[in-house]
Amino acid sequence: MPAPSEVIENTGDATEDSWGAHETYDLVFLARKFAYCGPQHAVDYLAKARDVIPPEGMLVVWEPVRENWSLMPGQPERFALTDMLMGEGRPLYRKGGDRRLRPRVRLRCRDTRCVQRDVDVLRGPTAEPQDLNRRTGMQVADRIRYDHGRNVHGFHPAAIVNITNRCNLSCAHCFVYRADNPNEQLGPRGEPTDDEVLELLRELRERHGIQRMLWMGGEPLLRPGLLRQGVALFGENTITTNGTRPLIDLGPDVLYVVSLDGPPAMNDAVRGVGTFQRVIDRLATLRKGFSSRIQAQCTVTPVNQHGLEELVDILVGSRIEWITFSFVVPSNGEDSELCWATLDERMVAVEEVRRLKALYPSFVRNRSASLDLMSPELAPEVTASCLAKELVLPLWLDGDHFTTPYCCYGDDVDCSRCGAWVVFEIAARAASV
Repeated sequence: MPAPSEVIENTGDATEDSWGAHETYDLVFLARKFAYCGPQHAVDYLAKARDVIPPEGMLVVWEPVRENWSLMPGQPERFALTDMLMGEGRPLYRKGGDRRLRPRVRLRCRDTRCVQRDVDVLRGPTAEPQDLNRRTGMQVADRIRYDHGRNVHGFHPAAIVNITNRCNLSCAHCFVYRADNPNEQLGPRGEPTDDEVLELLRELRERHGIQRMLWMGGEPLLRPGLLRQGVALFGENTITTNGTRPLIDLGPDVLYVVSLDGPPAMNDAVRGVGTFQRVIDRLATLRKGFSSRIQAQCTVTPVNQHGLEELVDILVGSRIEWITFSFVVPSNGEDSELCWATLDERMVAVEEVRRLKALYPSFVRNRSASLDLMSPELAPEVTASCLAKELVLPLWLDGDHFTTPYCCYGDDVDCSRCGAWVVFEIAARAASV
């Protein structure tokens, strides 16, 4: 068709609309107000648009003046989500595969009262499902099982992948090994090979538009060869580690997140005797030119909430560049000493992190806005419409295949008491756009 275009209105269901069923479009306009119907509506339309654009085609996001229509409660956050999906500040799509970015262009609409803004121009469609079984001989249907409403058409700019269920520690509060979560261990020979995992991730990157990857385990550094190759697949990479294994220099664009849950005695009570010092010793052996960045993350619980300042004092001036505090995510019905019974009780710890943020503003990286959202009044709204659950694709290894659990923390989470750093960080970013 010679350069047809289609303006998508904020009605209908992107998964059922007939447009694009029998033809492709060289140019697709999506009005930013397609967020009107909610976050998933925006995600569905972006995914649908990508499916019908040929290699030479373009996708343009057009933004009318906000005053052109009435805003209902919650809509500003949905518009902010749309901006995040389109990669405001950074292009969402990078060069690679069949999709290539043209230079960012500026669109000026004089006669239709829309504002001047940058738009991303996307070239090329997503991979077709039949392209997903090739080269290594593995069948994707045998290697990934979509669950909890996720499917092959979902649009996810970020993902988290569990590349092994093996770990050299046994931490008391680790959510990966809860009984109701997918975490079957088969040992090194039973896990998918490096080539199989890499091939799957390449295809999922194209299928879901994944740009950012967080690598986890178990302990991901038990598979160093996979990490060396895997980080080349994505524009941004974060590796979570217990810090006791040798860190690999993977370049300045890779961030290590080292888990430390309090000063030595508190940390070792949940992570094992001597673990804190092993991490400190391991960091001290890094060569001077080690270029990958290193941060710490502390899971805050009722047990360690009064030791956070001591931890910060120890780490300031070390190879750790900054720290974030994530509040424990309980399982359903959990009433152990490692979690708070209510959000009101948790506020003692939240205010302690706020105090440390004021004392160490460049070292403690929790946003003040994200701490504000953790109040008993606001937190339920954040977790009830969790943007992290919408944006991040969780890929957990369960035996010889991957599955998509309910959220990044597994299948058995108590969302009403969730304190995950990523959940409130994304919500704070969206609210600030």
